[in-house]
Amino acid sequence: MILVHKKSFFKGLFMTVVFTAVLIVMFMPLFDGDNAFRASDKLFNSISKGSTDYIPGLQKSVPQYNKEKISLDMEMESEAIAEHATKLLSPICDTATSSGAKLQADCNLGKVLNTALVDATAMFHNDGEKVAKKYGIEERLATYSWWQTLKAVEKSLTNEERFSQAAFVKEVMARGVEVGYNFYKIEAETVSSKWGLLVFALVFYVLYTLWWGFAIYYLAEGLGLELKAGKKKEA
Repeated sequence: MILVHKKSFFKGLFMTVVFTAVLIVMFMPLFDGDNAFRASDKLFNSISKGSTDYIPGLQKSVPQYNKEKISLDMEMESEAIAEHATKLLSPICDTATSSGAKLQADCNLGKVLNTALVDATAMFHNDGEKVAKKYGIEERLATYSWWQTLKAVEKSLTNEERFSQAAFVKEVMARGVEVGYNFYKIEAETVSSKWGLLVFALVFYVLYTLWWGFAIYYLAEGLGLELKAGKKKEA
């Protein structure tokens, strides 16, 4: 291997070694049993959770659907999901039965949405045990079953051309049930409470990326590799 610029090459090599050493350390479980990647993921998730509690706002809009009736006759994702949906709906609907993967139910839309949001609230506040005891279903599975049930409700309403109701059901799914499921067992934090760590993480990411970029640059320069603009060919 011919080194054109030894000083640049060894500078790049040193930077590569440092970059690799730091990367190895980042993969080690040094942050309360987590590596740096999991720890940073938890940090950003906890800060995100602190600003994504949309459920109270959704609950305020539910009463306008208290007089809305829905009749479901839908094929669910699986027989198990249909059975779980029956357990979710039976306490609040006039009828709720399943046969195989098929779900049939006659319900009050407001009651269905309110109950789904109550359970989503429990999940969001890490009280999944309350949901599990309520239905006899593991809490994450119960919440996923709520999502599938509301998906069936939204499809049924769309087929009936009740588009405004269907749109709100979809909003409850996305900003209520999904939020409760995704942030379950994550402790909420505010930016102000973690600003120092957040700034450090962002600055470190930028500097670490630049460090690697310069390492490649110096290695290439040391080997005599460089980019040159091609000569323009005249037609």
